[in-house]
Amino acid sequence: MKTSNRLKSYKVTLEFYVDALNKKQVEANLETIYPAMREADFNDLSSCIEKEEYE
Repeated sequence: MKTSNRLKSYKVTLEFYVDALNKKQVEANLETIYPAMREADFNDLSSCIEKEEYE
């Protein structure tokens, strides 16, 4: 029974670390992708605003 409990605690610990690593990976991806997306969205928005002002 002790071995089973120990394995369960290892499993929970590993899941915690995997979740943390996945979260860090997502954050890293957002840091590289999001600024480019935000800049593209801003450019699209500003060009739409300019078109509306001149039409």
